[in-house]
Amino acid sequence: MKPNQRNLSFDLLRAVGLLCIILAHVNPPDWLLQLRCFDVVMMVCISTVSYTEYSKPKPYLRYLTGRIKRLLLPAWEYILLLGVVFYVIALMTGTSTPYPLKTLVIGIFTLSSVGYLWIIRVFLYNAFINPFIPKIAKINRGGACLIILYALYSVVRDFCMDSSVPHLATLSEASFLDFWSYGLIAVAAYLLYHLKTKSLIYVIGGIAFALIAIVCIDGGFIPNTFKYPPALQYVLWGLLVVSSSFLLTRLYPIRKLPAFLTFISANSMWVYFWHLIPVNFIAHYRSMCPQLLVDSWWMKWISIVLFATSVTYIQNMIVIYLKRIKHKVLSYARN
Repeated sequence: MKPNQRNLSFDLLRAVGLLCIILAHVNPPDWLLQLRCFDVVMMVCISTVSYTEYSKPKPYLRYLTGRIKRLLLPAWEYILLLGVVFYVIALMTGTSTPYPLKTLVIGIFTLSSVGYLWIIRVFLYNAFINPFIPKIAKINRGGACLIILYALYSVVRDFCMDSSVPHLATLSEASFLDFWSYGLIAVAAYLLYHLKTKSLIYVIGGIAFALIAIVCIDGGFIPNTFKYPPALQYVLWGLLVVSSSFLLTRLYPIRKLPAFLTFISANSMWVYFWHLIPVNFIAHYRSMCPQLLVDSWWMKWISIVLFATSVTYIQNMIVIYLKRIKHKVLSYARN
């Protein structure tokens, strides 16, 4: 496959991952909340393999600058949009905004305090190591180093989370623990993707066996409980779904994908940001929402998905229209 050419299997998995993330924000039943808890791991894995397999090589600083811009600028635009939208709502309802200026400024500098932006931090952390993952994977071809590094991570994680030092748990989770854990997950994704089919089947069996054992130790299948920062049950469940997805899409290649899923995959970042507007609105102005949306998680999920994709489509049309006008103006100026 040529660089920048779309991989339909990755499009499907990215769309499924995003839809599951949105599902987590509508308060689904607990059994469904636990099942869909592979979503962020899948998004990180697909992002990593997409970059390592299908992106044109660039100088590191040029790549990193471009990647940071593609992640940070939309996030900042979303934070400002969130502030404006809820300021207008506050004026109309005579209430105080849940997102005052101080909160927005903190959000811009830390990607926190405004909710649900920690995943952007994860992608930023992984951006720093993605170009080096093939070389790291060669050193760690057998997977032993990966297991040792994860065991060390687990020790450090438990120490930080149980520490009595003020703010250590919060600061470590938002910084080096996420960088460490999702970095290892990204390397694991690269290794899994490049395994031969027979070896991949064996690895899937091994992950499944380890997951069953850890579920028995933890007292149940509750990966969402072990998500912040990632612990073993959460990581194993995510990697089991990802590796199984790699196997299935290898055995049954995707030849055609519904346009709706392709659109969600191609515009995943803005679909993600736009879905947060109604999620936050329902959270802060529950009494103003139709009772059906409040009571029914699946109606809320469908409505939010349709809202986010529709607004993203309109946004894309506006951008295309403005680019055409700009092109015409520049052409007229040259003539």
